[in-house]
Amino acid sequence: DKVSEDAVWRWLESDLLITITQGKRTGQVAAPRPLHLSSYKLRNREQARDYNTSEQLYTMIKNADPRRDQEPNLEQELRSYLAAEGTASPLDIGSLMVMLMAEPEYTPPTGTITYEQPALPLQAAKLCDDLWRLLAYRGVMARQALIEMMRTLLTIHSGLYVMRLMDALPRWMRSGSKEG
Repeated sequence: DKVSEDAVWRWLESDLLITITQGKRTGQVAAPRPLHLSSYKLRNREQARDYNTSEQLYTMIKNADPRRDQEPNLEQELRSYLAAEGTASPLDIGSLMVMLMAEPEYTPPTGTITYEQPALPLQAAKLCDDLWRLLAYRGVMARQALIEMMRTLLTIHSGLYVMRLMDALPRWMRSGSKEG
């Protein structure tokens, strides 16, 4: 019936989906919320343009983690947490739904991506430090709340990185070197 359909749509929109025109039934779905590592597989590339921010954040995490040469490093810990590997408790309904929607028909992209060193390694290291601090709460905080905090943290660090980069670029141009 119409009431049930509307209730399900509202639940999906509020808890599981990122839509472009929220509140309208005709809104375009950009992507599922990042509740599981497989969320990116369902992203609508035309609606969810991140202007390579995700690649920049991945580069920062991969190259600036002070523990990158140790086991486990931040990338491995985040993968394990977001893929819900080794969790004693069952997944919440949202994470489970995203995982089940993404798994059946995924074809990985071809080609390789080269990740450069971050232009601002100290800012990237601060991001890694903050993510490690958040991961310390994974056993006591609700998964959805912790992931939402990670999203907020990544947004803040993206903004800080761009602001610091815009501050540094003119100095680098004047001096002719990144060290200047």
